Amino acid sequence: MPPSYRLLTTIVFVLSFFILHMLEGQSTTVNYLTNNTDFPNPERGFYYPTNSDSGLLNSASITALRTPYTPWQATYQVHSTLVFRYYMLTPYVNSAIPSSYLQNMETDFNAIRTGGAKVILRFSYTNTLVGPPYGDASKAQVLDHIQQLASVLSDHADVIAAVQLGFIGTWGEGYYTDHFGDASTAGSLSAADWDDRAEVIAALLAALPANRMIQVRYPQQKQKYEFGNAAPTTSPATGGRIGFHNDCFLATNTDAGTFVNYDPWSAAHATMTTDLRAYKADDSQTVVVGGETCADNTDVIGDEACAIDGGRANTDLALFHYSYLNSDYNNAAVNNQWVGSCMDDIKRKLGYRFAITSGTFTNEAQPGQLVNISLDLENEGYAAPFNPRGIEYILRHTVSGDLYYASPSTDPQQWMPGAAVQLNQSFCLPADLPTGNYELLLHLPDPEPSLYGNPHYSIRLAYLLPGSIDPWESSTGFNNLGHTLEVNNTASEPACDGSTSFGTVSALPVDWLSFRAIAKAKREVELRWETAQEDNNRGFSIERSTDGKVFQEIGWVDSRGSGGGRYQSIDLAPDYAQLLFYRLRQVDWDGRSSYSTTVNVRLQDGEDLVQLFPNPGSAPIYVSAGSDLQAKLFLYDGSGREVWRAIHDFRNGEIELPTALSAGVYFLQVLAGHQFQRLKVVIH
Repeated sequence: MPPSYRLLTTIVFVLSFFILHMLEGQSTTVNYLTNNTDFPNPERGFYYPTNSDSGLLNSASITALRTPYTPWQATYQVHSTLVFRYYMLTPYVNSAIPSSYLQNMETDFNAIRTGGAKVILRFSYTNTLVGPPYGDASKAQVLDHIQQLASVLSDHADVIAAVQLGFIGTWGEGYYTDHFGDASTAGSLSAADWDDRAEVIAALLAALPANRMIQVRYPQQKQKYEFGNAAPTTSPATGGRIGFHNDCFLATNTDAGTFVNYDPWSAAHATMTTDLRAYKADDSQTVVVGGETCADNTDVIGDEACAIDGGRANTDLALFHYSYLNSDYNNAAVNNQWVGSCMDDIKRKLGYRFAITSGTFTNEAQPGQLVNISLDLENEGYAAPFNPRGIEYILRHTVSGDLYYASPSTDPQQWMPGAAVQLNQSFCLPADLPTGNYELLLHLPDPEPSLYGNPHYSIRLAYLLPGSIDPWESSTGFNNLGHTLEVNNTASEPACDGSTSFGTVSALPVDWLSFRAIAKAKREVELRWETAQEDNNRGFSIERSTDGKVFQEIGWVDSRGSGGGRYQSIDLAPDYAQLLFYRLRQVDWDGRSSYSTTVNVRLQDGEDLVQLFPNPGSAPIYVSAGSDLQAKLFLYDGSGREVWRAIHDFRNGEIELPTALSAGVYFLQVLAGHQFQRLKVVIH
């Protein structure tokens, strides 16, 4: 080799080594250790059951539930961040709920908030199995009560984890009822029974903010609500705002009626069970699921054990994406069997469990330059978070303690069980950022303004820093990432190019009040949302999906200012879609963003189903259809009370609304197969 060539090779080698060494010095990779500890986290785990008949809740007692305790008849310990609350309405089965009862609910919610927990709600009129009569309320009374409860539920939605359908039947579980069809026997519910139940579901959904879910006991009940009375047990998953609770988990092959077809039988029992289990397994990926075990029954003795012991307990918990279980029920018969086998696993995996494996971070930068953050994490739990959840990186000055916030464009509700998640993002440092060293922290707070600063509502991640150091800060709710960023005037990182910036104020979601998607005629979807507060908000990106998983931006609406406001937008749905999902991405002026809840809507095809004339007008008012149509019609007054219903075949001509209606505003709901229309009726 010529000397000149050897010299050139040496220079290239030395230069390459120098560049590589320089690049290595620009970033650091931290490999985290496994943390197998069971610790409390919001909106998941074993819940503590309570009943309003036992008196008001106490905040100190709720706080104490975070410390491990032994449930009734249990041989294991848990800590609870969820309280289940039965509100018994027995005295008011034929009357309005008194204001004193609503005030007691307010007291309970305040105690829950002070105690650092959230509540799962259910309302019931009766807990008797002796009947009929069983003692539950009529549909009209239920709807009136839901309207009464709406303001209390809305005012305290920040501490509501979920609301179970309730109201109907013994324990509010939908069977042994005097008014909604007896679901204690397979094949026993009529089309009218399903319609009545659907009205209660719709009323409860309307009474809650759009970012809160309800739960139903029977998967078929959701199918009927989403797809109409003809819905098969093989209906596709839709996600949305309706989840499931199973109050007889592992009791029988059908979980004591959970997976039973309540239509007249059209297929083998086993087939229906298989269909409904498959439906719930798919649908449960994006909605809240929980429940309680049930006493062992003859057809599955031993099935309630752990999978490794020949049962299906931990298998079904994973299959149906459970977030919570009752800590105080059937311990002697079922739950205690898990001790020494899968109990520790179950305690860790109920709901979400986010474990970070590694992170790569910029070592030093100048003010006004970019820093890069990369995290690898995995959801080791059975489920993803079912309510909105914020995320932000925080830089904390090691001397002054000053905090600077940046929010990555990611949604923890999309971090699915078993999935590897990579967070890779560049952030801009403020040009006036003081020099010095900054700890890097990860914060997953509750986005509700009333809860944001409370560490009890922040998510703790499952990892340990090198040296087995616990990264969790119980006083702040921060997770320390074990990296220090040096900010100086000599670093060589590139200048900012419009990337999301760190700021001195957290810019987590606006204060959402509601978000709705309403199907109109001619494949139009009306989107309505309302906010109470919008600090630093630039506007809203409207996103649409056909499967609830992959979203695309379809529109933009500017913010109306810090005071919040009401918004409306119309989307023309694509011809190929029948079911659509929508969400809003709120975008700050500095580029940070957060998401609303996801809502879904089933579309109408073609023109209006029916027309009203005259409207506004006085009796007689006629309903007509431009095509041969058989439809169900429901008329409600301005308070939501049903005043008339009919089934009409428009091949026989129009139908007349009742002539005795008093003057006022009414709403006519029309159901024809899977098509839906709602019209405002004004009577002079």
